[in-house]
Amino acid sequence: MALAALFTFGTPSPWWVLVLLFFAPDLSFIAYGIGLRVGAWAYNI
Repeated sequence: MALAALFTFGTPSPWWVLVLLFFAPDLSFIAYGIGLRVGAWAYNI
């Protein structure tokens, strides 16, 4: 998380990139609810 914050505030990237990086693992777990292939695909991205 600290690395994501440093990346977000140390570069001219938008603030929502930090939010996306923070919730990325949770989004892949939600994808497993759709199906195993979708979840595996989302996890491996």
